[in-house]
Amino acid sequence: MNDQLEYITPARYRIVVQGAVPVDWDDRLGGLVISRSESRETTNLEGTVSDQAGLFGVLSSLHGLHCSLISVEYLGSPDQVRRRA
Repeated sequence: MNDQLEYITPARYRIVVQGAVPVDWDDRLGGLVISRSESRETTNLEGTVSDQAGLFGVLSSLHGLHCSLISVEYLGSPDQVRRRA
């Protein structure tokens, strides 16, 4: 991946947590799309965050919900993701 991640640039992420996150929390979680797994044992959050501080805010909100973090995956810059689609 040639995409250079910088602290102050937007980036797309997929975050997986154990348990259920209320789907109406998308505004509290930076507008990320919230979807539950078929088994409802995990919740996926995916989308663009404004910068690393925005990512930290999302992770802090999940911590406040007492969600156990399973993974955080960097998916690339918003432009890079559009080019792959």
